[in-house]
Amino acid sequence: MQDLLTLEAPDQSALRRSMVNGFNAGYGIGSDRYRQCDSSAIAGYRELAVEGRMLSDRLTQAIMQSGLGR
Repeated sequence: MQDLLTLEAPDQSALRRSMVNGFNAGYGIGSDRYRQCDSSAIAGYRELAVEGRMLSDRLTQAIMQSGLGR
């Protein structure tokens, strides 16, 4: 998260605060849902990784189609 903040929101902006708040909320939900690193937590991690990859691919595709990625 620190690396992402450094790249995407290096100053103390509203974007940075929003990113930190979103990360903290997600972390809290995850730690409430998965109290132990068991098979359920591992399956949840894998599902999130797949979802993250799909979002990343969609964003990349949209950027390339817009011509901004050149």
